[in-house]
Amino acid sequence: MYYWDYKGLYILLTDEEEDEIIRSLSDNNPIALIGYNTDYKTRKLWEKKINTHLLNFLLDNHEEFNRKYVFRSWYNEEAQKYFPMFLDAYGRATKLATIGSFDGDELLDDSIESVLLDTNKKIYQISLFNKSIIPKKIPKVNGRISFYSNNIEKIAGTVTNFVLMTKHFNIRFGEKIIRVIMHGK
Repeated sequence: MYYWDYKGLYILLTDEEEDEIIRSLSDNNPIALIGYNTDYKTRKLWEKKINTHLLNFLLDNHEEFNRKYVFRSWYNEEAQKYFPMFLDAYGRATKLATIGSFDGDELLDDSIESVLLDTNKKIYQISLFNKSIIPKKIPKVNGRISFYSNNIEKIAGTVTNFVLMTKHFNIRFGEKIIRVIMHGK
């Protein structure tokens, strides 16, 4: 996964998209891809090339760039796979939430959850933050949401404004607020 931002525009490249860009920029040279994935210095050089490529693509064809990288839509297994990375990108951009428990989150006692929940299913936890007006201040955990990963049905939107749809509720991750909408019966 590759995070990129430019003047408030945030994107997340999947591993496949990242590899596709390297293949394209290297004229399908397999050594370039291997070096990118194994050598720190080579990776740093390729990251500069990727950043330049993304910026040029954005400036040359804004609409196509948005269609390919900005607005995302994933379903079922693909949504379940990409959700943690997408939420991580969201957290980097907005500072409102992150995937997992954050800094000794003591709001809920995990021992009760671990006894009651089926341990064979993967559980995603989201830590929610109060947005600080002081830059670089460690955020304060305001709440936490936990759910089974296999409940995710769809993700749609941009890194800073997307909806997570599950079997039981939807979460709207906005630029300034996060809303949980429960499904009625």
